[in-house]
Amino acid sequence: MAARKRPGNGKPKATGMRQGLATYGDAGFSLFLRTAFIKAGGYSDDALDRPIVGITNTHSDYNPCHGNVPDLIEAVKRGVMLAGALPMVFRRYRSTRASRIPPACSCAT
Repeated sequence: MAARKRPGNGKPKATGMRQGLATYGDAGFSLFLRTAFIKAGGYSDDALDRPIVGITNTHSDYNPCHGNVPDLIEAVKRGVMLAGALPMVFRRYRSTRASRIPPACSCAT
């Protein structure tokens, strides 16, 4: 994927797996570490050059209101891949004290 130019300063904008690298001394080593972990997860070299799209997973076994979320996530992942991006699913955790006790239904949260 070609590097995009940032408006104003003319430097190439990092995309895909090169975006937001930690600094471990040099960018090449940081990219190597990130690539190694992602490849260990089964992703191809082609996937590493795609933009990353995060998908929030709100499913839980105790909440029947979110029972259809796994099917929705799979549909969204297919759409993201068809659009040429790399879908990454992550869990949504509530950080409030009330979240420590499972509610009967947390559809509004």
